[in-house]
Amino acid sequence: MSALTDYVDKDIQKKYFGANAPKNCIETDAVIKKIRDEVYNARQKDMDGYYISKLEDTRLKYEKEFASKFCLQEIENKQLDESGKLITDYAIIQEQDVLKKNKIEQKIYIGIGAITVLAFLYILLNKKK
Repeated sequence: MSALTDYVDKDIQKKYFGANAPKNCIETDAVIKKIRDEVYNARQKDMDGYYISKLEDTRLKYEKEFASKFCLQEIENKQLDESGKLITDYAIIQEQDVLKKNKIEQKIYIGIGAITVLAFLYILLNKKK
C-alpha cells in the first residue's frame, strides 16, 4: 500500500506543482482549482476512490494553507487594486476625449470671435471715412 501511496503522491506532485509547491496565494488558488476539477473529472470517470481521496487530502491541505496565509484577503486586495487602476485609466481616457472635444469647440469660438472683431473694426474704420 505504501508503494501506491508514494506513486499517487508523486503523481499529484508532478501533475499540479511540477518540481515545486506553490509559492504564493495566486499559485495556491490555481492549484486548488485544478485539484477540484480533477476530482470532478475522476468522479465522472468512476476512477479509483483511493486516488480521489488523496486528491481531496491534498486539496484540503492547500485550502488550510490558503486560509492560514489570509490568501483570500490578499487576492481580493489585488483585484480591488486592479479594478481601481482600470477605472482610473478609463476615467483618464474619458477626460482626454472630453478635452479634445472642448479644444475643438474652443478653436471654433476663437475663430468666431476673431471674425466678429475684424467685422467690428471694418465697420468702425468705414464709418470714419
